[in-house]
Amino acid sequence: MDIIGLDLQSNFIKYCEDYDTGSVDNGGKVVPSTDGQRVFAEFLAEQAQAMGYETFLGEKGENSFGLKISVKSNITDREVMPIALGAHLDAAGNAEKVANSGVEVVVHENYDGSDIHLENDVVIGQDQFSGLERYVGDTLYTSNGKTLLKGDDVAGITSIMGLLKYFSDNPDVEHGDVDIILTYDEEQGLYGGFLLDMLKDTNAEAMMILDNEDGKLGIDTFNAANAVTPLQIDVLENDVSGEKYKINIAGQTSFPGHGKEEGLVDAYRTLPAVYSILKSLGASIVSVGGEGHSGIELEV
Repeated sequence: MDIIGLDLQSNFIKYCEDYDTGSVDNGGKVVPSTDGQRVFAEFLAEQAQAMGYETFLGEKGENSFGLKISVKSNITDREVMPIALGAHLDAAGNAEKVANSGVEVVVHENYDGSDIHLENDVVIGQDQFSGLERYVGDTLYTSNGKTLLKGDDVAGITSIMGLLKYFSDNPDVEHGDVDIILTYDEEQGLYGGFLLDMLKDTNAEAMMILDNEDGKLGIDTFNAANAVTPLQIDVLENDVSGEKYKINIAGQTSFPGHGKEEGLVDAYRTLPAVYSILKSLGASIVSVGGEGHSGIELEV
């Protein structure tokens, strides 16, 4: 089969279904943390080489950031700022015991806005995804309900490889130097990214982040470490010595690129501030429970 003859949809499905790229947290001691990421990187390197691009992939068994694909400028009459496009090779681990291997991609053409019913009683609808109505008439991709889809970040890699194919098929389209940086183990803490030396591994003067909606260019990201969570402590301002109360700290999950407007809050990150407030009031924490980043329950 011609490995570069696939269209975007066929490439996306192949990447999701044929490559087991789930990562595991080993503290960054071995990068990549799983062999499947390396196998996927090798295939992408073959695709890129078949289109005439230079690639760099660290030796098997050594820690490395991942795969680099170099696109050389075809502009000779002026200087153009070199840029880089980035994505990550790994998929999330078994989040909430949902498998990330054995993926079967289900294609929903001409989405009509109704709930999407998958296996395992999985339902995708407006209740979970408030912006789903924007995609009426579009083609949506899901797993069959038994696994993760791995759209993060197969969608990004598919888009980048599609761009490379476009440049290859249209040599008259002008472009500067473009480095493609595909990193290992992003899901476990950017371990591959930390091994990337921006001064040595690329000549790019800017990294471009493509937004995940409507083809827009993302220029912002938001760190939930600095988010503020409202906390109701009025009940503790009265004399309630010896009494026990439960305080809920509600986190809010959101993609960092939209975190500011969607109110991304990491409940864990607020704990030190909450603890300081409680300590100043003479209260002590009896137990900690809840659902982690999206919600913590304190008994004080």
